[in-house]
Amino acid sequence: GGQLPTVCVHVRLVGHNRAVTSVAFTLLEDQLISTSIDKSVRFWNVETGEMVKVFTDSSPALVASLLPFNPSVFVAANSNAMIRLTNVHNGTVTQKLKLDSEVRSMCFDDTGLSCVVGTKNGFVHVLHVVDGPTLNPKFKAHIATQAVSCITFVPGNCQNETQPCLLANSRDNMVTIINCVYDPEEGGMLSSLAVRHRVRTAHTLLPLRCSYSNFGGGFLVSASEDKDVYVYSLHKNAHYEHACLRHHGASVIAVAVNAQDTLIASGDARGKVVLWRRFAPWRHTDQPEPEM
Repeated sequence: GGQLPTVCVHVRLVGHNRAVTSVAFTLLEDQLISTSIDKSVRFWNVETGEMVKVFTDSSPALVASLLPFNPSVFVAANSNAMIRLTNVHNGTVTQKLKLDSEVRSMCFDDTGLSCVVGTKNGFVHVLHVVDGPTLNPKFKAHIATQAVSCITFVPGNCQNETQPCLLANSRDNMVTIINCVYDPEEGGMLSSLAVRHRVRTAHTLLPLRCSYSNFGGGFLVSASEDKDVYVYSLHKNAHYEHACLRHHGASVIAVAVNAQDTLIASGDARGKVVLWRRFAPWRHTDQPEPEM
């Protein structure tokens, strides 16, 4: 009892002919969106693996997502620092927005009304979703000296007495924790960002990812190029105490935490995926055991 089920390939999605730069599920999780260096954004049927739609771009596509409250429109960014809003049904481009640097990462907050993107030159841009729909650039913040490879939004938690924040990996060996400030006078929209703290990882080259666990006051989980998985406590009294999970033999690139906050998944540059299970209330000095 208590063992994980066997993980196997459900379906292979064949269509891209260059490196895949991002994947994301749609809201109903019946389709997957992928972007690629081959200058395309593709939609796939999750059950069958069938390619449902393909949209071409003039430059390599780096990241894409559906608008949370308008699933007939997706936003995509390419290596030419261009953001496009496109109608899923007919392919019509409804908006083009040029930034000062290419977008490397993207997320929406829990209101679905603020799109947050991280760029190659270390900025975080906040774009508000307004009627149309269109993206309205509101402000930007310089948070790093190198590219922002991942942005994860963390909702506020009354029980943990934490406010909404962003976790941002950057290629200057840092993960930045950024408080999100909402202004009631602006309809409760995201109005400013304030750096709370920075923590260290090993990160100068690869597109590293981070994730979040809500357990025990909150934990930042980050990949790292030194082969470790970094777990930082975000509890207000923990002073960013951290542990390093060691099992990989290559740079860890991607991490994820399950909804029950009992498992961490980590994947490395050699293709190895490890699942780490928390068996008991997790203390800062505990080392979860890897499950192969």
